[in-house]
Amino acid sequence: MPNPSMTHQILVMWALRKIQADGFIPLAYDGVLPQFDCQRRLQYPPIVSGIRPDAFAFSPSNGVFAFGEAKTVFDVESTHTRHQLLSYARMTGLGGDGQACLYIVVPRSASKLLDRVLAEVGLIAARQLRRMHIPDCFVEDRSVSNA
Repeated sequence: MPNPSMTHQILVMWALRKIQADGFIPLAYDGVLPQFDCQRRLQYPPIVSGIRPDAFAFSPSNGVFAFGEAKTVFDVESTHTRHQLLSYARMTGLGGDGQACLYIVVPRSASKLLDRVLAEVGLIAARQLRRMHIPDCFVEDRSVSNA
């Protein structure tokens, strides 16, 4: 599996910050996030129902788990994304009163693509789905030179 892009990792960082702000304790994330966990104290997420979430957290106050998924403009509409969303829906009960939340984070320019994919997989109105649309200027990969 290729290393995630810097844009993807910035989106994961946004997801973790929101998950934490909502009262969850981050337990794991995939990849490298030097601005979030400098000493790499968190683990890599476990594979659950055949998928590895980008972020994983738990709320001790109510026993609810949170999964985080970051999607760049290039992977919002992929078959892999649709498979992940359907897998999360089955294992967490996103459409009803499940005991988990899914945070999905995309650049703002991908928000309409995300709407379309969520509608196609039947999760557009899922109660436990938390969407974040991050302004593109905050997720640009500045390590790529425009020379």
